[in-house]
Amino acid sequence: MKQAGTPCIPVLILLFLTPFCRSDDRLSPAKPLSPGDTIISKGGDFALGFFSPDSSNASLYLGIWYHNMAGRTIVWTTNRDDPIAAASSPTLAITNSSDLVLSDSQGRTPWAVKSDIKGSMGVTAVPLDTGNFVVQSPNGTSIWQSFDHPTDTLLPG
Repeated sequence: MKQAGTPCIPVLILLFLTPFCRSDDRLSPAKPLSPGDTIISKGGDFALGFFSPDSSNASLYLGIWYHNMAGRTIVWTTNRDDPIAAASSPTLAITNSSDLVLSDSQGRTPWAVKSDIKGSMGVTAVPLDTGNFVVQSPNGTSIWQSFDHPTDTLLPG
C-alpha cells in the first residue's frame, strides 16, 4: 500500500524555505545595509557598501566601487562631504515610508532619497552592472538613480 503523505514532505520543506531565499543584489525594507555588508550587482561588476578612504576606519562613506579589481576604485559616493563616524553605527535602509535613508545611531541623516510611494512593500535599491545605483518601485520603475547625481568618475558606456 502506498503512503499518501510522503510526496508532500519535500514540497512543504521548499515552501518553508522560500521566504528565507532572497537576492543578495538588492536592498529591501527587510534587509538594511550596515558596515561590513556589501551588495554586489547581479553580474558581480560593482559593489555597494560602506568604506573608509584611509586605514583608520574612523569615518565611513557609502559608495559604489568596482568589485573585482585590485584595490578599491570608488565610482560614486553619497556622503562625500559628510562622513559618518564608524562608532555611530551607520545604516542604509528603506523606511516604512519607502524612503532610502543613510542614518546613524545618533539620529543624524546625512543623505536620503525621498519617495512618493506609500508603504515600503516592494521598494528596493539595486546596484546595477553599469555602476548605476537605482531605487525601484514594486513594478521595477526607477524612482531615483545615482547616474542623475554623478561624482567625479566616468564609467565606460
